[in-house]
Amino acid sequence: MLIRQLVAGMKTAPAAAQTELKMYMERKSTRDHAQQIESILTESSKEWRVFFEDALSQFSAEFPIPRTIFFTADDDVTKWYDSAIREANFSKFSQDEGAFMIRSLGNSFLNKFIQVLEPDFQDPFLAIETIFANKISGLERR
Repeated sequence: MLIRQLVAGMKTAPAAAQTELKMYMERKSTRDHAQQIESILTESSKEWRVFFEDALSQFSAEFPIPRTIFFTADDDVTKWYDSAIREANFSKFSQDEGAFMIRSLGNSFLNKFIQVLEPDFQDPFLAIETIFANKISGLERR
């Protein structure tokens, strides 16, 4: 979603938008690019929160929302998603007033459970799938 928004907002190619996002997240963008990206990401955050809250609303119609919300994102955008989730309105999904806990399942956490031969090729989504596959194959051996 972020890349698509940057492609549209900056009128650029997906690969260029991905590079711009990476540079922005690493605080290496020029001031003009940073302002442009910040504006696009602010709008994207609002739109994403609407989708997120809608998903929570649909989920909460049948199941209680747990107090801890786990999410997975690539390392370069984890902070953005963490912030977007924290800004969501959870009060309508819980009768308790306590805060929800937000936890990222990123590479730094998942690396405790898997080994990657090439450190430059770390993918938290593949790591979770690998952990799950190992767990399932371990159950089948019993």
